[in-house]
Amino acid sequence: MSKVFLSEEEIVKEWLENHGIEFSEHLSYKILLDTYVFKDIIPNEFFFFFSDKLIFLSICSNGLTTIPGSIGNLSELKTLYINDNEIEYLPESIGSLSSLTEFECTTNKLTGLPNSFGDLSSLEIFYINDNEFKEFPST
Repeated sequence: MSKVFLSEEEIVKEWLENHGIEFSEHLSYKILLDTYVFKDIIPNEFFFFFSDKLIFLSICSNGLTTIPGSIGNLSELKTLYINDNEIEYLPESIGSLSSLTEFECTTNKLTGLPNSFGDLSSLEIFYINDNEFKEFPST
């Protein structure tokens, strides 16, 4: 059996094609990947590839235990739904999502929020019920 090595861009383009998503450099994307599309982990390449193109992302019910720090690269992301996973913490880089206006992270295992969460100055809608919170950032 031979191994085929693909670049990060080729991996993501192949993944998109397998999920019926046509990629264009000139479009913004709304992606709904609910119910075990990723199966526990999201590849870092996904966030780098869509860094300035993704405006809506729903990754609910995927059994995710963590969100990669590379999520902070999604500079145009306005809406993020990560409900019904097993997420225990959010990366500090989440505070870099300066365009984020709506965030839902219900029914996970969060015990707190990163200090950078206070940097989300555009955030208008925020749902975090059904978690295991013990503390919140002071900002």
